[in-house]
Amino acid sequence: MYTVHRIIIIVVGALMCLSSGVCSASAVGSDKMGNIPPKKIVSLSPVITEALYLLGLEKHLAAVTIYCRGPAGAPKKESIGTIVTPDIEKIVSLKPDVVIAMTLTDPREIEKL
Repeated sequence: MYTVHRIIIIVVGALMCLSSGVCSASAVGSDKMGNIPPKKIVSLSPVITEALYLLGLEKHLAAVTIYCRGPAGAPKKESIGTIVTPDIEKIVSLKPDVVIAMTLTDPREIEKL
């Protein structure tokens, strides 16, 4: 339970940072972002997708997994495969500013990004 709470806190913190537009490069793990809010976000988890909608960032959401069935509108977004094995080529072709993943995503797949 501690691990789940810790992950939720990290994800919520990262999403709040993204929505505020004051992320530092280290906060999102990219040296290209600086303090610019992301315009294109790829979500690799239904929980992340729901959080992005709750934060009002759905217009920036470029793609989701096949498991992202809610909230309304999420299933209409571009599909990039599953949580465990996302379609890396498709994600790269979308040229997202940020890809947000959970621990279920294979770390080897994340490294390819």
